[in-house]
Amino acid sequence: MKSNILNDLADSLAKDGALLTSPIHINFKHLPNQNATLTWMNLGPLERPARKWATDVFSCKHFKDLINSSNTRHLFELCNNIPIDFSLTKHWLNYNQFSSITSLALSSYISYKIKSLNHLLPICDILQRNLPNVYPKSPIPCPSCNTSLDSNSHIIRCPHYSTHLTNLLISHKTSLIEFLFDKQPTPDYHSKNIITVWINSLSIFHDQNINSPHDNL
Repeated sequence: MKSNILNDLADSLAKDGALLTSPIHINFKHLPNQNATLTWMNLGPLERPARKWATDVFSCKHFKDLINSSNTRHLFELCNNIPIDFSLTKHWLNYNQFSSITSLALSSYISYKIKSLNHLLPICDILQRNLPNVYPKSPIPCPSCNTSLDSNSHIIRCPHYSTHLTNLLISHKTSLIEFLFDKQPTPDYHSKNIITVWINSLSIFHDQNINSPHDNL
């Protein structure tokens, strides 16, 4: 087999470098034909495209701001034992159900999701804080159930909405079962009963004791 002189030389230098007791420091600022070298906090050079690298950095910053926010801290305290898929949370926030990528409807839709995530929906607790002259500090009960104070924390637990939330979870559960069944390598790879058992094992459905039509198959 004919050897390649340059490849052999590179292999030899790599082996010699692996045996060195101290690292080799390369000054990238003196590379020929190099117009600029991107670094970060004296670390570098950045070997990725600057735009993609900056996107990851700012994503980390925004995530840190989110988990340290006073508006969401109590949510993470409640979810200590529940794994949160933040990548899906990001997809949920960025999801566009409208045909246009720029529209008033889309802006309102995203605004609602952000306010909901941060417990900033204009419920009475927020209105009392922002408009004290209009909404007095006296307790304001939930207009739907009239049994608890109206607040962002209560709205998700209000018994008036529990049926709607249950139906929403059932519809998503049924859709998930159908999706997994249809996407199998072969039609008979797994039965719907088996898939339903898997889905039922998920804590979100198990804890809620929610049954879909497929549970009785």
